[in-house]
Amino acid sequence: MSRGALHWLITIPADGSVPLDGVAPALIEWHTDIHPAARLRDLGLSLVELEIFHPEPARVTRLLSSIGLDGPLSVSSLSGGTAPYLVAHINTPQGVRELSVPRPDGHSHAER
Repeated sequence: MSRGALHWLITIPADGSVPLDGVAPALIEWHTDIHPAARLRDLGLSLVELEIFHPEPARVTRLLSSIGLDGPLSVSSLSGGTAPYLVAHINTPQGVRELSVPRPDGHSHAER
């Protein structure tokens, strides 16, 4: 794939499916000498915690462990029939903010 001067390989198959219903990361191999993130201006943002909600938390944990992903994250179970989702807690200059989407039942993450 490419955009402007950036070129990379990505682990999303041709059919566009995403790993573990979208809660697992797509792996990227950048074709650059310097990682593109190193070029970004520091705006004082940092990840406090990433919460992963999935009906098969052990499967998610195994996958994340197999690729060596570590960091401030937790994996929690969802009841059957509930769509997986992510919640990111980001430290900002104005305090911690939460990024998420409404849950399939229409409630926000904060209402659980």
